[in-house]
Amino acid sequence: MNPLRPISNRTEFHHGSNAAPRVLRVSALALSLGIAASVVAPSLAYAQAAPAAAPAAPSGDAKASLAAGDKAAKAKEWDAALKEFTAANSASPSVTAQTGVANALYQLRRMPEAFDAYDELVKTYGKTLSKAARTAADARIKEIGAVTGYLSLRVNESGAAVNVDGKPVGTTPVAALMRVTAGAHKVVVSKDGFLPYEQGADVGANGKAIVDVTLQREPKTGHVSVKEKTGQAIRVSIDGVDVGPTPYEGDVEPGSHEVGGKSASLTAPKAVVEVARGKTADVELVASAFIARLEVRTSDNKGFVLLDGKPMAEGSFAGEVSVGPHVVAVTREGYERYEKRVNLADKQTLVETVTLKQTGSTLEGSGKVEAERSFEGVYGGFNLAFYLMPGGSKNSVESSCDTLGATSCDAPTPIGAGLNAFVGYSFNPIGFELFFGGMGDIVSPKATFDGVKGSAINPLIAAPAREEKFRFLRGGGLGAIRARVAFQSAKVRVAAAAGVGLAYKTIAMQRTTDATDRSGARNITVSDAKGYVSPGISVDLSLQYRVTPAIAIALGAVMWLENAGTSAKTQSSDERLGSVDPANPQVPSPLATPQYDMANGSQVFIGPYLGMQFGP
Repeated sequence: MNPLRPISNRTEFHHGSNAAPRVLRVSALALSLGIAASVVAPSLAYAQAAPAAAPAAPSGDAKASLAAGDKAAKAKEWDAALKEFTAANSASPSVTAQTGVANALYQLRRMPEAFDAYDELVKTYGKTLSKAARTAADARIKEIGAVTGYLSLRVNESGAAVNVDGKPVGTTPVAALMRVTAGAHKVVVSKDGFLPYEQGADVGANGKAIVDVTLQREPKTGHVSVKEKTGQAIRVSIDGVDVGPTPYEGDVEPGSHEVGGKSASLTAPKAVVEVARGKTADVELVASAFIARLEVRTSDNKGFVLLDGKPMAEGSFAGEVSVGPHVVAVTREGYERYEKRVNLADKQTLVETVTLKQTGSTLEGSGKVEAERSFEGVYGGFNLAFYLMPGGSKNSVESSCDTLGATSCDAPTPIGAGLNAFVGYSFNPIGFELFFGGMGDIVSPKATFDGVKGSAINPLIAAPAREEKFRFLRGGGLGAIRARVAFQSAKVRVAAAAGVGLAYKTIAMQRTTDATDRSGARNITVSDAKGYVSPGISVDLSLQYRVTPAIAIALGAVMWLENAGTSAKTQSSDERLGSVDPANPQVPSPLATPQYDMANGSQVFIGPYLGMQFGP
């Protein structure tokens, strides 16, 4: 077989000819003529080659793959041809297989890979190729080189993921030179703990583009830069802590921070700034004499006090402020906004007592203004929840089928239900509560044993062939201390609660074993109940419809997390408990009772609930 035969005929070089340079079409024609010569006169082509040792005969698998590859190439089914020639080359490397791989990649227009394949063909089999075949391969290398180039990546970190044009090429260190198509490429390098790196690279024909990548560690903090507008020297405070004089720069945790400043005779109003991770937040303070004092209080100690549009306190505010004009405002839901402009003089103390006017509706037929309902006070509620355990209970049948030696195991998801209640006190919008309840769950897995496989850990259960059906029952109580946040309107309330607590659970197992290689032998085993105490985490989300101002129907989702530990195990026994052979009732059947985990490790209960809440 001629080594370049899989190249097929001249039509392969016209693929994409409208976009190719004229010189490529000429080289393709020359290459086709060379290939045709190698097909027509293989004996002459080989006669021109330098003498070389005969290649090893291909194996049977390689011959089959070569034949299949040759057939696919003649049919121009290049994906199939590439697969078969690659398989042949893996089974028994040969000039024919390597040539087939190179030609298929070329026809599929996978030019970088085709270049490497032709280059490998010449390097490995150059001395055994006929003159025509060598000329054809060199022409292909030259043609592909005119539309491809090399991309060189140098990355300062190992283990980084490298993508070129959206396709992964491996993790660093990668190949020193990667053959790619000529033109623009996008290189993306990423690694956990580092900022992602992205850069474009323009690779010329037969050229090389070098991309030097220096990954920077991802910052864990943000940065603040603080200065006083007129250059006056004041001490900067961040979240109430003195950090130094202006101008000041320093790192802080990402998030919201309160920045202020003062000196012996100056003060600057505090500014709230959001600091992002790895970013710098610039803060400009305006300092002035702070010997004026402002006190604002409401008649019922409710409502938000604002100074110059910034929230200062709830109910009342007292503090030193800069001299000059200010706008004092008080707002409260259901009341008209109070606003007043004041101009404070040096050493002046101004006290404002505000009585807000309601804007609520009047009581029907009375002409009296309906008092606003308070959202603060004692509240409580209850719910009926349905639980699923998406992570399972990790009993032996579920998590250790192979260890048990079973042929197969069927472990469904445990299901359960619970009745929960809570009582607490709301400070609007945050409340604190005691949560308590009871819950139970059940799961019925099944294990099948063929009597042969066995288990090195528990050899008692290797035989006889049988089917074991289980029922794991668990129940108990739980309690937690939780914080609740609620946002509400006249008809709808959205609430979320979370907290930590304890749970006490007991769990027991019933196992029914039916032998499949004995006539009706059966063993029914009931284990002693095992108890455990576990810390727990409670999470609750709900959407509530307020039927009345004090009663709401709640639809929500609840999650409870606990840990069953490793002590919830049955007792092992090789006694034939209650098991008899119907053919001979006096002789017990050999159906042992091994030890099982009824539950193990972390337990996650999650599901919907329907309930009610009373109070604000």
